[in-house]
Amino acid sequence: MPEIRRDWLISLIKVEIKTLKDNISSENWLNWALQEVSALGNLPEDFKGPKTNPPDAKTCKIAKNVIYELYKFRMKPDRIFASADESIVISFLGEGKYADIECFYDGAIVAIIDNYEVKEYKIWETDSLPIKLKLTFETIRDFMNFY
Repeated sequence: MPEIRRDWLISLIKVEIKTLKDNISSENWLNWALQEVSALGNLPEDFKGPKTNPPDAKTCKIAKNVIYELYKFRMKPDRIFASADESIVISFLGEGKYADIECFYDGAIVAIIDNYEVKEYKIWETDSLPIKLKLTFETIRDFMNFY
């Protein structure tokens, strides 16, 4: 699993982005999210610079599984994107807070919650079992105050 760079996450948060929540209703986001993951798997090589590869089919499958489980949990992400290390990031943005679930090519799933205003964060590894994902979603929901 590649090292998580906190400074990179914080810079991402501060960039103005077009978010999923702004454009897709709560009821209709699943199809859009699944199509977005499929599109990420078709990105060209070097899409984020030299020696970067797009997510492979296995990574896309893992991310789609996470998205299905998020949908059942009724928790819509703000953004879905590919990182430079062949992973797919499913992110949640809040006032002074950030959380994400990152799906890696080796099957690892890592979650992070970050209160970047007070410089406190937590990173943990989970897996694709629905009960483990549910616990991860609950932690993110509680941290982000999604109710």
